[in-house]
Order: sequence, then structure tokens, then C-alpha cells
Amino acid sequence: MGGNTCPALCPTENIPLQEVVIEPVALAANAGDFPLRGRETGLWIATRGDSLDVRAVVRFDTVTSTITVDGETRPITSVDSAHIQIRFSLVDIGWSGDITLEAYDVDSVGVDTTTTALASLYRPDRLLGTVVVNSAALFLDDSVKIALPNALLLQKIRAGRPVRIGLRLGGAGHALLQSVETGAPARLSFKANPESRPINIAPVSRAPTSDATLATDLADYLVVVKGTDPVDGTRLVVGGLPSRRGYMRMVIPPFYFDSVVLVRATLSLTQRPTGTVFREQDIAVAPVAVSAGPLIVDIRRAASLVYPSLQFGIGAIVAAPADSGVRTIDLIQLVRQWGSVTDRATGPQNAIVLQSLSEGAGAGALEFFGPDAPAALRPKLRLSFIPRARFGRP
Repeated sequence: MGGNTCPALCPTENIPLQEVVIEPVALAANAGDFPLRGRETGLWIATRGDSLDVRAVVRFDTVTSTITVDGETRPITSVDSAHIQIRFSLVDIGWSGDITLEAYDVDSVGVDTTTTALASLYRPDRLLGTVVVNSAALFLDDSVKIALPNALLLQKIRAGRPVRIGLRLGGAGHALLQSVETGAPARLSFKANPESRPINIAPVSRAPTSDATLATDLADYLVVVKGTDPVDGTRLVVGGLPSRRGYMRMVIPPFYFDSVVLVRATLSLTQRPTGTVFREQDIAVAPVAVSAGPLIVDIRRAASLVYPSLQFGIGAIVAAPADSGVRTIDLIQLVRQWGSVTDRATGPQNAIVLQSLSEGAGAGALEFFGPDAPAALRPKLRLSFIPRARFGRP
């Protein structure tokens, strides 16, 4: 018994799998710059002729002006063995042999967070010191020290001035330095006299005084003097420096949520070759689901409100900027999640963001054609489904 009387439990015939290809992207836009200044997961500094120039700033705004001797607090009247110690991340050392790491005094009165103002402070009369770094030697000791002028540090201590040091590579190469976010930032060290124990200072920023969160972010941060080319708006760009995210809001007909059982949902994107730096170096791009609600209309804000990468079973795209071709993304879990939202006026947007997993720590970028491209190159969503079983009288 059964058959047509209970088609969901004991069907008498196979239900054919059906497929449809739609162009779901109703809005595509580039959002940048990411990450926010001071929230980098490392200080990626680089120099490559006139195509790339990325520097770093480390702020030491809480340098002590006193020392305790035999239980008595005394002012510091001399400085010895002043230096800054920097740790390199061994996952990204972009040169062979030797390169020079330079330290500059970038303390300034007035506006000192704009790129133009900061870049002007990296000049010969503000050079504090240099060190030659050998790429192979870093694998034995990942930290280096740059000696600083004792007299200058003492002068700043007496005047109550912050110690703000700019870092730059001299030569052609790139490196990832440890930062506050990685838990092993640069360290300022000096002795109050040759016989005393070293005084170690961690990066801290006290400016701006009106925004404690921003001040915390500015303990160390990047200065992108020359980054990757700006986006012209006709393509989705992911990565680069400053890093960008590609935002795509989708419209899927309600029929595919209400009247069928989805089996597969695959988004196809066409990559175009691009880039002038790191063209052959693979980068990983994670498609992530947007968690922002429909009331968030600012693209950059929406692109920053996302679920963790790899959630909903969405794998990363790995490719080099010089590559081309169709890249596919499995979205079945996410599309089913969108279909389960009962109140679409308040639920999360039906949108994804393409985000580089090396955001802020590399200059490579991938580009994809958007919905304004020729028909063959536009994003497409292939849906595989079976009709939903309906109960009723035979």
C-alpha cells in the first residue's frame, strides 16, 4: 500500500533532479580599506621601487621619567643602551641575503596620522638608527635591535614627549613584523645608568584623548605611502593594499526557498588576470556571509559585519593575481539558511563578502567580473533541486 497516498514516505517513482542557472547578484561593490588602521594582525612593511612603499609606526607614549633606587623615587638623569627590539614573523620574509631596517623619529606636534604628514617625517635628519638584517639568520633569532641615540631619548623623557618610531625597509623586499595584535610587539628598552637593570616599555598610545578605542588601535599601525592601484568600480577587487573586500547582495526568487528542496547551490565567478606586484603568488580568498541586517545600507559597514570564514561550509578560493578562469563556491548551506529566515525584513542580508585571508599583510589582489560584465562573464548561481513533496488526497 502507499504509493500516491504518501509520496514523501514511500514514493513509487524517482523524482528527477532539476537545475536552473540564474544571475542572482543585484548589487556588487568594492568596500575598503581593511583592516582598520591599527587593527592589522601584523605590521607588513615593504619596499619595491616606485610600485610599493609600506611603513610602520610604533608609539611609546608612556615612557617613565623616574626610577626607584633603594625605595626612593628619583628622576631619570641619564640614559644608556637605548634600543628598540623588533620581532619578525617567519611566515613572510620577502628577501634573500641582507636588507636594512631603518628607524625614524616620527613624533610631531599637530596632525600626525595622515599619510602625507607621516611620510614627510621619514627623512635623513630624523633617522635614529639602522640595522642590517640577514634573512637566513632570522630563523635562528627572529628579533633584531636598532640602537637609538641615548641623548635624544633622555631629551624626550625630560620634556615629557612621547617616543614614536617609524620603521621602514631600505632596499627591495617585504617583511611581516609582530604587532600588538599578535602579542609580541616591538619593545623600547634603555638603562637609567650603565649598572641598572633595563627598563622595558611596551607600545601604548595616549592619543587621541577623545577616543580611547582609537588610541588603543594606534599603538602600532601601518602607513601605506604607495599601495596597489585604486579600484575603478567596474570589477570586484579582493585584497591589495590597502585591502579591499568584494560585496555581493543576491536576489533569489522565493520559489526556490518555498516550493523546492535545494540539493546544490554553486556560485560561479570569473577571475580576470591583474596586478603589477606579487602576480604569481597565491592568495586565499574566503567568501563569508554577511550578518548585517537590511537596515545597514552603508556598503563598508555591511562588509565589516560578517560571519567567520569557513562557516556554512564555504571553502576558500586560492589563486594568483595573474590567473584567470571560473571559480566556483559551494553555497548550499548558506542558501538554505537564507531560506529558513522567517522575517526577511529583519534577518541578515542575502549577501556575501569576498575577503582576503591575508588582509593587510600582503599586496596581492584578485579581481572578478561583476554583474555589469558581458553575459558570459557575470556571476551565476546554479541551483539543483527537486520539487517539494505535497501531502493530500490521492
